[in-house]
Amino acid sequence: MATFFSGLAIGFINYWQIALMTLATASLQATLRYGILMRLVQGLGLGFTYGLAVCSCALQLYVGRFLVQHNKAHGGEIVTALFAIILGGLGLNQAATNFYSFEQGRIAAYRLYEMISRSSSTVDHEGNTLDSVQGNIEFRNVHFSYLSRPEIPILSGFFLPQCIS
Repeated sequence: MATFFSGLAIGFINYWQIALMTLATASLQATLRYGILMRLVQGLGLGFTYGLAVCSCALQLYVGRFLVQHNKAHGGEIVTALFAIILGGLGLNQAATNFYSFEQGRIAAYRLYEMISRSSSTVDHEGNTLDSVQGNIEFRNVHFSYLSRPEIPILSGFFLPQCIS
């Protein structure tokens, strides 16, 4: 009798494991299709890039053949030009990754300068202006943390005495 119940329990558990695996794989089908599509696009882009590089080398060697044939260049000059173009393309490829950062910096600088040039409406120009100020200013027991990360203290018990003469 115990064998029957243990077999029944094991069968029931295995059935639910299979059902859960089926549900999990069904929910991952969209992610799988997206991953396959992404890899396909990346592969096509990389293949196109390398194909373009090989075609440009072939074109340069083809034109170089005519230049050597008509005594307008030597083989060494053609190979030197080929390597110069390849290395120049690699340099541009590496520099292109930084263009996004430059553009983000320009956008941030534009926003910053716009904020600086904007006139503040909270400044009250009425009232008395003191000719001279004497005394001390002290910051005692200042605690500060950013709202986005309140668990990380920036200032904790900060103390700053300043003498104004």
